[in-house]
Amino acid sequence: AASGKPRMKMTRRREAALRAQVHLVDQRRILYLRCGTIDQGRIGRIPGRLIASLADKSRDEIEQYLLTLERSLPRSEYKLYVYTTLDLQRFFPDFMAKKLPEGLDQNSLDEHFEQEICRLHGDRVFWAGEAIGNVLHEYLVRYVIMFFDSEFAGSTLLEDYVKDFINRHRARRSPRTQSAVTFEQASTIFGIKKEALRTMTTRGLTRLYRRMAKKLHPDTGGSHEAFVELTEAYHALLRQKKPMGR
Repeated sequence: AASGKPRMKMTRRREAALRAQVHLVDQRRILYLRCGTIDQGRIGRIPGRLIASLADKSRDEIEQYLLTLERSLPRSEYKLYVYTTLDLQRFFPDFMAKKLPEGLDQNSLDEHFEQEICRLHGDRVFWAGEAIGNVLHEYLVRYVIMFFDSEFAGSTLLEDYVKDFINRHRARRSPRTQSAVTFEQASTIFGIKKEALRTMTTRGLTRLYRRMAKKLHPDTGGSHEAFVELTEAYHALLRQKKPMGR
């Protein structure tokens, strides 16, 4: 049997007091680091025990504590971690924001990140009395590096989601062979010249596919048939490009 007194359950009043005391950005960070949570819908109900360690601490103490936790964060999660920390999903009211951020408009995402990191730099509540200089603080510089030097983890998330979608709707469709799509057909499906598709790198093709998938997905008002056709064309082109090392 464990020795010592059992831990007392934290009261709702105490939890509410902790949430009021700990900056929302810090709450998001600890929630991701401890639970891997991306969706911010429940941030207002974060358990007090998760953020108690951040209460009554200076900005330096909080940063050092979180930096220790961040050291165990896989590099593949850096960008997603910063995306969650700044709650960038709130700027994108579509189905990808909470599940597939790599499918968002990355230029727009970069702009929102820059705005939010600058806003945080000037947030006097966040710095809790520390002097705010004109140059971005080193604590925030590391998030800039994390964001711009990394890609979203699981670049296959969108593709896996699409495959699952197709499999769930395949019952009334006759299966296609893997070589069914030609460059001429793909040119029509993607809306660009076949020469451009033929010379496009796999990375460029993936970016084009993600933009088109976002527009054609039924959840955003697109057509199921067009969405499936696009996806099958994308995978057919990938199979043709991989042997060429593109």
